[in-house]
Amino acid sequence: MAELHEILGELTKEANPVLRAAQGVGVEVASILLVAAGSNRERLGDESAFASMCAVSPIQASSGRTKRHPLNRSGNRGADNALWRLAMLRMSTDE
Repeated sequence: MAELHEILGELTKEANPVLRAAQGVGVEVASILLVAAGSNRERLGDESAFASMCAVSPIQASSGRTKRHPLNRSGNRGADNALWRLAMLRMSTDE
């Protein structure tokens, strides 16, 4: 397992060194996000498309005078979880 983890770490650094250099992005988070982006290249035009693909984009669910914007739940749940882990880590460590 350690050897595979090391190999995956090298591959993710080679594929996207900027992503791996970001605070809180380890081997697991980087690999999940790279796989999600790599298998859906035609869907990724901008940040909002990536958010929609990862099931973290708000959708309008308003009725009458009530305005709600829940998150879109159709998308890559693994990428959603990786972004959640990254957000939780950054909320606890960044000022």
